[in-house]
Amino acid sequence: MGATTLGYSISDLLRGVKMGLSIFFNPSDKPEPLIQDIVKLAHVVRKEGILALEQQQSGITDPFLRMGIRYAIDGLEPTMTRELLETAILVQEETEEVGAKVFESAGGYAPTVGILQ
Repeated sequence: MGATTLGYSISDLLRGVKMGLSIFFNPSDKPEPLIQDIVKLAHVVRKEGILALEQQQSGITDPFLRMGIRYAIDGLEPTMTRELLETAILVQEETEEVGAKVFESAGGYAPTVGILQ
């Protein structure tokens, strides 16, 4: 634990612990409710136009979908919206990778500690 703690900042360690706990305590996300939300939003856009999504925003629970809807309402071009969302995905992946590396380090140090005893 000490070697792992020394190798990472406090925020990275906390991120790793939070990720580890989320595996056991957060329910897995099922895609069906999200798909239903997207279909409902598509119907709203088809009937009332893109600006009608502004009233629907408060009911959107998925932060990634909410971000994409916000970009669409603001009138960003689809290619720019796609680039921004892809960048958000990359940032999320990098953030989660740091948390995973905390456990990878701890696993690497564990055999060494066993040999020393």
